[in-house]
Amino acid sequence: MLTLILTPTLTLTLTLTLTLIGTATATNPKKICSFVGSHMDVVPADPSGWDRDPFKLIIEGDLMYGRGTTDCLGHVALLTELMVSVAKESDRKG
Repeated sequence: MLTLILTPTLTLTLTLTLTLIGTATATNPKKICSFVGSHMDVVPADPSGWDRDPFKLIIEGDLMYGRGTTDCLGHVALLTELMVSVAKESDRKG
């Protein structure tokens, strides 16, 4: 298990099963606590089952084809940055 303490109120823990758990310490019981879930898993892709190469981004008109073109990894990065920003702002305001 790897634990990163990003701020006094935000801790991220990565478990052996690759589960990322973010914990924020409540400083004001009158404020709202939010939970956001996502996934970071990768599943095997057999290219023979695809009409196009799954390991190459192919853009045809307004459509994108390829493995992970609508996956959550960008979402995970965005949420991580958001939670760090929220924690820093919370610490700044006291």
